[in-house]
Amino acid sequence: MSIRNKLFFGNIIPILCLGISMFVFINTIFERTLLKELTEKGVAIVHNLAAQSPNLILTDDIMSLHRLIDDIKEESQDITYIFIADEKERPLIHTFAEGFPADLLRINPIKEEKDYSIQLIKVEEEIIQDIAVPILEGKLGSIHLGINERSIRKKIAQTLYILLTFLLITLILSLIITYLVEGRLIQPIFEIANMARAVGQGDLEKRVEVKTKDEIGGLAISFNQMTTNLKKAMDELELEKKSLEQKVYERTQELEEANIKLKTRAEELEAVNKELESFTHSASHDLKEPLRGIQSFSQFLLEDYADKLDETGKDYLKRLSASANRMKSLIDDLLALSRISRIKNPYTSVDANKLVKEVLKQLKPIIEEKNVKVEIDDELPFIYCDEVKIKEVFHNLISNAVKYNVQKQPRIEIGIEERLVDGISQSVFFVKDNGIGIEEKYFEEIFGIFKRLHLKDEYGGGTGAGLAIVKRVITDHGGHVWVKSTPGQGSTFYFSIR
Repeated sequence: MSIRNKLFFGNIIPILCLGISMFVFINTIFERTLLKELTEKGVAIVHNLAAQSPNLILTDDIMSLHRLIDDIKEESQDITYIFIADEKERPLIHTFAEGFPADLLRINPIKEEKDYSIQLIKVEEEIIQDIAVPILEGKLGSIHLGINERSIRKKIAQTLYILLTFLLITLILSLIITYLVEGRLIQPIFEIANMARAVGQGDLEKRVEVKTKDEIGGLAISFNQMTTNLKKAMDELELEKKSLEQKVYERTQELEEANIKLKTRAEELEAVNKELESFTHSASHDLKEPLRGIQSFSQFLLEDYADKLDETGKDYLKRLSASANRMKSLIDDLLALSRISRIKNPYTSVDANKLVKEVLKQLKPIIEEKNVKVEIDDELPFIYCDEVKIKEVFHNLISNAVKYNVQKQPRIEIGIEERLVDGISQSVFFVKDNGIGIEEKYFEEIFGIFKRLHLKDEYGGGTGAGLAIVKRVITDHGGHVWVKSTPGQGSTFYFSIR
């Protein structure tokens, strides 16, 4: 609802409520009060007549009695009739011009225990109070006075007329005041509201005309100042926007140029990687070709010339073949290590529990051969990683735990726990065994390429590239790998990934 309507109804409704309240008051309480006063007046008149009439009745002075009741009737317009009945309820005198209505004698009889009686009757289409008072306790009859309500109705009508006139004048004055207030107060507010709407739609040139020096004028001045400041801020913002757009354009150009260079560099790197892959494959093939020849000829010599060679010669040939085989393994591991960072497999969500079980399935022959007891944490989580490479990490760590163990009952535990890594609490995988253990001074060295702490033929041999591959994979995953160990008691390898 608008302020204009609120002001209008705020003035009209109280006036209407006041008028309704006064109307109800006049037609209820005021009317009852007037009726009560009229009744008391009639009772007093009748008692007065009852006190004056006995002497006139006893002296049979009917003329004086007539004059008395006629004078009383003429003094008050409220009196419709007066009549006196004798002790036998026969009309003695009355004020009816057209004859006495006999029914009046039976309508309002006086009871002995009361000194007057009132009865409402209808005479000539008019409601009248018939007030009856006994004369000398009824020994000389009774006096009846009929009093009408015309004066009361007239007073009520006059009062209602005055009230209606007052309400009408009040209503007119209220409308005039509302109009004046609207012109002085509401209209300026409407103008400010319209200007605010225009400013809200982007027209910052609009200004409110200041017509007064009161609060409304102060509001208009404040609005104009606000609009001026807003326009200034918008202008500054527009300049800043243009400057920012220019910077963004320049930066975009720089980024596009950088992207072109980066793309070119990536293409060059891809070409180099392809060349390197080709070279590595060729080099591997070329390096392994003589080794295959050495192995083959060594085997031919052992098979075809065994009877011509002594034990020393046979031993030399076996060592030559084993060295060639070891060299082939070193080349294969070196090739695998070089591919770790160059070959990128897609990262996926991997169930670590399922992954570990697949690795154990691959290692099942050596696990059963050495009667290894393996325990897996059922709470191993899903991890986002390169599944192929992380599988190789678990393969290398578990196979080492089996290989470097001389206990009668080897045990391997695979699980996850919360640890601080670089000051941050992280979930860390671990592979724990009860094997031969590692001295603390070798904790870093074992992760180097081709680093072995034992003779080449001890604990099943090997090239020493497994832990180097583990470290490279974990580093590529943004994680860390380390070991805790006690010689003769076992080792625990930990690793985290991000």
